[in-house]
Amino acid sequence: DKGIVALVCFVLAITTYTSFQYDNVNNSLTYEDSDTRRLLQEMILADGSKQLKELLHMLDEFSPEELKELAEAIEVHRLMKDLDESEYLNRFHRHRIVFKDLYTECVFREDEPPQNGECYKMLAPEVKSKKAWFFFGDSQMGKYFNALDYPYIITSKKETDDLRCGFLDYVHLPRSEEWVYPQYNQGPAKFGRKNHFCSDVASAGNRRFESDSTEGSNFMELLTVDFASDVEQQTRYTNTTQETATLHVANQLQLRGLTYEDSVCVVNVGLHDQKLCESKSDSHCLVIYVTNVKVYLNLLYNVCGSIIWLSTTPVRDTHNPNYPQRNDRMEIMNEKIREVLAKFDNGYFVDVWERALGNTFVDNAHFTQDFYDNVAGLFSSLM
Repeated sequence: DKGIVALVCFVLAITTYTSFQYDNVNNSLTYEDSDTRRLLQEMILADGSKQLKELLHMLDEFSPEELKELAEAIEVHRLMKDLDESEYLNRFHRHRIVFKDLYTECVFREDEPPQNGECYKMLAPEVKSKKAWFFFGDSQMGKYFNALDYPYIITSKKETDDLRCGFLDYVHLPRSEEWVYPQYNQGPAKFGRKNHFCSDVASAGNRRFESDSTEGSNFMELLTVDFASDVEQQTRYTNTTQETATLHVANQLQLRGLTYEDSVCVVNVGLHDQKLCESKSDSHCLVIYVTNVKVYLNLLYNVCGSIIWLSTTPVRDTHNPNYPQRNDRMEIMNEKIREVLAKFDNGYFVDVWERALGNTFVDNAHFTQDFYDNVAGLFSSLM
């Protein structure tokens, strides 16, 4: 099981450390045997990272010999703040399981060229030219998807006949005999609740573009998933839309003789999840969201070689009673997703919040086309 392997690697990594010194002449780390725990405590406190501070209480449980790699990972993180990234990229990459959150997040900037920016450099070593690209989300993700400049000649395409209610026909899965209403912590909240097997979101709709060649099939696909957990698309085999989408991805990979290692999943939910916050405290709402995201990501982990989470974007009218979205809440939601992704050895967080704030709104949640073109350019260059 990949999840167990990742957990074991994490535990082993945080139990390997000894004291060290940095050799400025040879650009390398050397290790000594003296007073290891005191040095590591000083490193953690000086770094200020919440995640590292959580390790303090564990130090007395391990021998100096067992903690060698942890010390190296922390020191490399410290050096990366001040020195050129390329010098330490290979060394740092070896510790991706230990402190993924220290290097698997990037900020997407307005002036960053698609093939030379911070996000491209982070993602390219892992996802460049993968055969299968899946995009999961609401209308916001649909706009990113529509702006993609697919680098292959499209030989076939498929689109749902009904944007709101055609999901199950598109994926060729049978509806459940009885549509079970959502629990308090699940969507749908509006249209989909009254119109069974339909989505709350009105303007996304599943679609796929494919390129066949002698080297096999390359394709990209959009799947409408507008909550972290919802029962919009129930089937005889699945209870939630998230389970249904995961099953469809597995079927598509198997159909083409591919595995999860060939797939990249670009994901976001958050705007519609705030419909579930009505009559709940912000803290309760956040607990529901984070819990649902964890379950969702664990499903995707089985079929996605890499999971790229696009941050939820701000809204224009953050205090309008006609809309459930609140920017202060969404900033916290984005922070929580960072913490969740740190537990996945194949997760990446692309922060588009500030880039979106600098753009012009066309309604409460959407932006002018240049914003979507800019973000889509990153993924087009990676395909």
